[in-house]
Parts: sequence; C-alpha cells; structure tokens
Amino acid sequence: MKKYIAIFSLLISGFMFSQQGSKEIGVDLNFWASNNGGSINVAPRFGYEAADNFVIGPSVRYINHWSTLYGQKFSSNIFGFGLYGHYRFIEWLYAGADFELYFTPYNYKVGATKPKSVAPALILSAGLSRKIGERFRINAGINYDIINNVNSPLRPSYIAQTAKGVRIPLFYRVAFIFSI
Repeated sequence: MKKYIAIFSLLISGFMFSQQGSKEIGVDLNFWASNNGGSINVAPRFGYEAADNFVIGPSVRYINHWSTLYGQKFSSNIFGFGLYGHYRFIEWLYAGADFELYFTPYNYKVGATKPKSVAPALILSAGLSRKIGERFRINAGINYDIINNVNSPLRPSYIAQTAKGVRIPLFYRVAFIFSI
C-alpha cells in the first residue's frame, strides 16, 4: 500500500505546482440501486489542461456496495486512485482514458489465498461534455473497462450483458467540473 501511495504522490506532484494551463476540480459519479442492493461510486479529481482541450490529472475514488439478496445484508467500502486524460472536441464531446487501482475487500480468483486484492482498471470513455457558463462543465459518458479484472468493484455497475448472461464491461459516469 505504501508503495502505491508513493508512486501516486510522485505522479501528481508535477500537476499540483505547475504554472501553465488552466486547472479544474471536479467529481464524477455512478449510482445504481435495486430491491437486491446497489452501489454509489464517487471520485474527486484534479485536472490540468496540458494542451489545448486535453486535460490530465489524478483522481481518488470511493465505492460503496450494498446487498440484501436472499435476506442477507452485506456492505463493502472500496477505495482507489488513478490518473486520467480526457480530450474535449467539437464543444460537445470528449474521449479519454483512465487508469485506476482499487483496494478491494474480496478476491474471486481461483486458488487465491489472500482475502483482499488490488484490482486494476483501464477505462476508455466517450460522451457528451458541455460547458455551462465560464467555470462549470458537465460530462456524461459511457465507459469500457479493457482489463475487466475479476475483482473489479466496477462489475456491479455494468449495464449490458450478452444473450448468455456474460456481463459486458460498459458503465456510465457523470462528472461535474469547476474551473479554478
């Protein structure tokens, strides 16, 4: 854990003290709920415009899953962090990539001896990006997790599946961004 925090700190230190380009703070969200449970996914993030319309930065993520399936109550809290790069174009669209690491309380790998695991995610995203006023922007996008790790806490948020019931790693996120 200390190694991950040290690497993350080194990667973001360059963004925190840079003088060129605009900066932004924001939060992205994902939520779902049913009679059997749900999930809330919140990630504060910092962004730096490294080039015209290209924003990079770090994020910290908190995910809470809960379940009441078959009368059994279960809840888990998951933390993670990551780096992202998003390119905004045609004033209404964005495309991007995020790399995130999650520290999960479960391990579904066959033969696993540790109850907890670190689950990586490499996410490609695309969607609408609309600036409202001078300092506010909303992003709403569809995301695809390329790695689709068996222990990924994103799996309950997947919104599609094949005819055979295999979950497709597509999910949505909405982001609220403020220029600083």
